[in-house]
Amino acid sequence: MQNHDDMDAAHDHVSLLAGHGGSGQPVREVVPATALGGGRYRITGSPGFVEGCAEGDIVQCNEDGSFHVVERGPNVCVQIYAEATFPGGVIDDLRAHFRPLGGLIEGPPAGRFLVVTVPAASGFPAIKTAMSHCFSALDGVEWQYGNVYGPNGGPLNWWL
Repeated sequence: MQNHDDMDAAHDHVSLLAGHGGSGQPVREVVPATALGGGRYRITGSPGFVEGCAEGDIVQCNEDGSFHVVERGPNVCVQIYAEATFPGGVIDDLRAHFRPLGGLIEGPPAGRFLVVTVPAASGFPAIKTAMSHCFSALDGVEWQYGNVYGPNGGPLNWWL
């Protein structure tokens, strides 16, 4: 039988618990990550659905996909969801607004979700301004910070 460290070394992704579906079944998201051993991973791409982490964080994972952040990286994760595919030009507009902030936009082509990874040092006012400019005129689009608030709704303040 392989030990946990041996299994970690073979991964370039990690399956994290995103929540539970309507039937109570766990829902997981496979997130890009580098295995560090002992159930620890450095997240190398911000998740689209999992809350609580972003690219650059080191997480300690449990077999059920639950995790806790051991060390915070420098990035804020912004998760964007749409009722339909994003209209043409929205992704280019996002890139234009986040490029000066050092942000990266990711998502499937013609998809209904996008992820923005942006350095926290850019500041929350700049992030909010970019998001407002890109989405204030669009119906059916919602966004949230993926790693700013805790389960109780209060800010985590890791960026201070």
